[in-house]
Amino acid sequence: MSSISPSANDRPDVVEHDATPDVVSATIRRLADASALQTTAFLPLRAIGFWAAICLPFVALALLVNGYAAENGGVFALLLCANVTALVLGRNHHAE
Repeated sequence: MSSISPSANDRPDVVEHDATPDVVSATIRRLADASALQTTAFLPLRAIGFWAAICLPFVALALLVNGYAAENGGVFALLLCANVTALVLGRNHHAE
């Protein structure tokens, strides 16, 4: 009984062990690129959050002084939520 089995080169689902370091290094490079992209994407958000967290309390103070906050409590509550969101986004901002 003779059976002929295809070699590893003929079967695309078979991965030889020699290719494993290349696959691992390619995966590490992709993850590093994704990490760099994520860091780059969040830099402007952190900066905007940082500066918004500084400016929004002055807007809230102006609304309180003018009496607008008492008339429109919902708008003032949204402003406070925006300030908390800006604080969270901008907490790790470092000027470079």
